[in-house]
Amino acid sequence: MGWSWVKAIAIILTLSHCSCSHSGRDTIPDTSAIEDVDASATPPVVVTAPSASASAVATVQPLQRPSGWRHFIPTLTFDSDISDASVTAAVTALAQAQAAGAEAVLVLIDSPGGDVSSSYRLMRAIESSKIPVYCLVDGKGYSMAAYALQSCSLRLMTKRSTLMLHEVSSTGVSSGTNTPGSALDLGRQLERMTTALVQQACSRICLSPQRLQHLVQGRQLWLTAAEASAIDAVDAVLEETPAALEQQLQDRGRLRIQPRPRRPHHCSLQQ
Repeated sequence: MGWSWVKAIAIILTLSHCSCSHSGRDTIPDTSAIEDVDASATPPVVVTAPSASASAVATVQPLQRPSGWRHFIPTLTFDSDISDASVTAAVTALAQAQAAGAEAVLVLIDSPGGDVSSSYRLMRAIESSKIPVYCLVDGKGYSMAAYALQSCSLRLMTKRSTLMLHEVSSTGVSSGTNTPGSALDLGRQLERMTTALVQQACSRICLSPQRLQHLVQGRQLWLTAAEASAIDAVDAVLEETPAALEQQLQDRGRLRIQPRPRRPHHCSLQQ
């Protein structure tokens, strides 16, 4: 049997045994030494694929400035898989908020992740918004939700939350993106998609793209709020509750938190 066939069979077996479990963890003792874990000791990682029945629960409230509010900054709740339906609902909600004269939008994220192409559409909508989009992870910011967080004007996280990043897998790629070809072709496609995704994320995260790609290759990179802050995966960790943050925005119209500088000037020591 030729070597190319052996590699092809190995990739097929890997893909067929993928699981959606979020049980593996990487340890991050400090900002300069992220522990390396033997990839062979952890199961293959997949992106949680949205089911056909995934509900679109992205909603924005309120749609008009309530009387008594000094500032109009509505809240968009995104607590579902990232799918075509949920992203369409989120993009529509963002447009509604802008049309209603909102000064900014607060997005509450509690998502396990989902489809890559849908996530790209969500990222573009956030990045092209004419008003600031403040994002707060309260609970889950897993997979593509953690990557999409990097597109927000301000990236926030509660202490009880976790982020999880990993490489792109076949279950996170929609049929329109997954080009036909051999198992080896699919493996190359997923590897290149991961490289591109990591390159984009590292415009905000204080790790080199090579380092981050190494940390997510074949495994899940789990981050507590403190660990996420240490590598600039978020701009701030909140002491208060999401409700208190909403009230603060209504009263002041802004936060006393500034986005952290983008790469490469501020994190040259963490390569």
